[in-house]
Amino acid sequence: MTPTLQHFIDELAAQGVDDPGWRLELDERPHLVLDPLDDIVGPLKVWDDTCELTLVFGKCYHCHFDGCESDLPANATDEQRLAAAASLTAEYVARILDCRIGVGVHYRGETCIGAALIYLDDDGVDASQLSESTIGLYGGNVRTERFLWSGPVPNLQAQNGGEP
Repeated sequence: MTPTLQHFIDELAAQGVDDPGWRLELDERPHLVLDPLDDIVGPLKVWDDTCELTLVFGKCYHCHFDGCESDLPANATDEQRLAAAASLTAEYVARILDCRIGVGVHYRGETCIGAALIYLDDDGVDASQLSESTIGLYGGNVRTERFLWSGPVPNLQAQNGGEP
């Protein structure tokens, strides 16, 4: 276990998240894997890239945390910056596990054109309301599939003027 991944695990525990069963893998580079609740979504992974952490949200999305988003002073050490990155990654993972952050994957035809996190708290919606909302849906000729950690979210709202 690398110090940065350990800090991530410690931060999750400090936020009240019991260990959901992370598995350490060392192939390529050190990373933690949490098996999926739904195979369509895929696992959560946290990669220690030595200069940042990469959070992989199943088969749908990934993002990077390098500590620059924190309020650290300009002269912060790499160790301080990576600790801040681990803390922010833990905050996001806690919200993902609690189904308060989801992901929308956008397609034009069958071609994926992007993905974005959906912050349910920020939009005043909880997981039980997401399927009935338009949060994370694009307009025009873009089809969106939405996912929570618990699984895919059906679109009950019509997209592109058609049926849901």
